[in-house]
Amino acid sequence: MTTATRDSPEKVWSPRLRDRGPVYRDLVRALEADIRSGALEPGDRLPTHRELASTLGISRGTVAKAYDEAQRLGLAYSGVGQGTFVAHAYEVQARRGPDPDQIDFGMGYPIYELDPDLAGPLAAIAADPGRAELSRYPDPEGRREHRAAGARWCAHLGVETSADGVVVTGGGQHAIHTWLLSALAPGDTLLVGELTYRMAAVAAQEVGIEIRGVEMDAEGLLPDALAKAASETLAGGLYLMPTIDNPTTGVLSDERRLQIAEVIRDHDLRVLEDDIHGPFHSEPRPIPLKVLCPERVTYVASLSKSVVGGLRVAYAVPPERERPSFFSALVNSLWSPPPLTAEVAGRLIDAGAAFEVVAAKEREATTRLELLCRRLQPLVPSLRSAAYFAWMELPEPWTATGFALAARRQGVVVMSADAFYFGNGSAPPAVRIALGGVTRSQIERGADLLAGLLERPGGPLVPIV
Repeated sequence: MTTATRDSPEKVWSPRLRDRGPVYRDLVRALEADIRSGALEPGDRLPTHRELASTLGISRGTVAKAYDEAQRLGLAYSGVGQGTFVAHAYEVQARRGPDPDQIDFGMGYPIYELDPDLAGPLAAIAADPGRAELSRYPDPEGRREHRAAGARWCAHLGVETSADGVVVTGGGQHAIHTWLLSALAPGDTLLVGELTYRMAAVAAQEVGIEIRGVEMDAEGLLPDALAKAASETLAGGLYLMPTIDNPTTGVLSDERRLQIAEVIRDHDLRVLEDDIHGPFHSEPRPIPLKVLCPERVTYVASLSKSVVGGLRVAYAVPPERERPSFFSALVNSLWSPPPLTAEVAGRLIDAGAAFEVVAAKEREATTRLELLCRRLQPLVPSLRSAAYFAWMELPEPWTATGFALAARRQGVVVMSADAFYFGNGSAPPAVRIALGGVTRSQIERGADLLAGLLERPGGPLVPIV
């Protein structure tokens, strides 16, 4: 079997179909089975529609339908004019479960060991005479005290609002889905950075929204490129992380934000500002786009990365005119987030524990980044904030996929830039290194292994096995 990258031939993959239901579904099941077994690795290029159809004696349309379904399920992804590839580590790993023998810099986990102890708020809830209300179907709008806690959290991040302006959602990803369903329609175009949080773009594609990647620099979106893309596509929406962008760690300057706000108004864009990493940017924080364009920006602040992920609580602040449609989409997708988890989150905020946890995680994230940068500079940019991840640009002749595969053979999982790329060309030679789900000693050992790869003369080696 040939291990392939974007610079080598397609994978020689001959799946075994078992005649269980529609052929395209059988093909998807075979793909998932081979990913689970390790016969296919993240980043492997799959056969073309024509080649696989010929190998299996089925129609190209059936292969196309199977590949589309595999992408919808997160098993594969495609690049324009480049082919179809096995999905990357953070998608595949979620299906396989953790591998104790690997250093996992791929999954974007928070720092779990600094999560707050929930025994206190849970004991207080158990002693509260009104606790029975939390086990009943809630009013879809949610309890006012939960929305008030959300307003306090958003104010801490620079967005002043009232309880009436906050919608509690079931985590940041649910907020993204809700906004897509409320702000855009199938066939509309959503503008994103050419390197962007993959799950937001995939969520849009799943509901029939077209994606257009916009050119970026180290800060993030380029205003002129955004204006050009908005004009060419008549786009209806824009998604971005202006503070600690995932994957690049970029932070838009206040000047750049003012320029982007002007483009937003000129082209009547609806915007989702995802501020999930905002709590980790040291003071003074940049101006939220929500402050600059309150009538067009839906602001989302999640507790998942910064406080505790398992609660699945986030706070959305849509524009007043878009609140009814956002609320309708929320009701149709979830009815209302669980009041018990919203209650725990609210108590953590009200007691000040949430802010203490953020401070502790920010200090630890800074220490972890320093350990990584000490070994990998100048390829890893200087620290711009206490992100849980770093963006490493690779020297020639490395490609992103080639380096990710070589690192995996050394027992280190990193995320190739290909996993985040939605531009029209090729992904840059870069990888994301996530530091939340590992120990300090693993960071040092993993950084040494990655540095050793980079020091090899002649760049990547793609073996035939």
